[in-house]
Amino acid sequence: MMNRYHLAFVLALPVLTATTAGSLAGMGRQDSFVQVTKTLPGRDTDTLVFKKNGKTVRCGMSGNATKEEDKALDRLKNRHSEPTEFDSGATLEMMMGAQTGTNAFDQTKGAVLTGYFVKLTPEKEESCNCGSPKSVDWDFHCFLAFTPSPNQNERIVFEVTPRMRFWSKAQLQKLVGKRIRITGWIADDFKHSGESEADSPGKPGNWRASCWEIHPVTNIEV
Repeated sequence: MMNRYHLAFVLALPVLTATTAGSLAGMGRQDSFVQVTKTLPGRDTDTLVFKKNGKTVRCGMSGNATKEEDKALDRLKNRHSEPTEFDSGATLEMMMGAQTGTNAFDQTKGAVLTGYFVKLTPEKEESCNCGSPKSVDWDFHCFLAFTPSPNQNERIVFEVTPRMRFWSKAQLQKLVGKRIRITGWIADDFKHSGESEADSPGKPGNWRASCWEIHPVTNIEV
């Protein structure tokens, strides 16, 4: 059974091949937004270094994943530059209805999405941070939606990562409930297909609209 976002995605498939090299035209830039001040420096490095069980761990771009597909995903999640090319088909509505593994969007490009910041949850140990016990090495797991109070299965994930953490948790919490515009890298987090409405329609407990997300976020405006 298709939700309205999935249906919109299917109907608009022919336009998804259109990409633009740096141009943000047609990507929701008609609104007036102000950049949220970057109060933290981020970490422009391929390697996170931390202590775990008395040993020094050097966590690279592939994290500690063992499968090649998981390593490739972690390399996408751990990017620490800003995108210079953007997929013009990657809008909030289109990402809501897109199924995983479809190459619906170009993961080598960025996207600009506008919506309401509805929730922030700190992540913990995961493969992309090699299971670091330090909260400074964890992602901030955030949600974007069309309304301030959406159903759980009508939210797109965006993540603030350790390498691109330019904003404190307190700073981000103040933005919850507000309409924002985010810029960042496109990623298909296929491991959540069993929890996404686009891939498992109608399944109880779905907590996201699709596996497609902005990960990492590189800029936030309000």
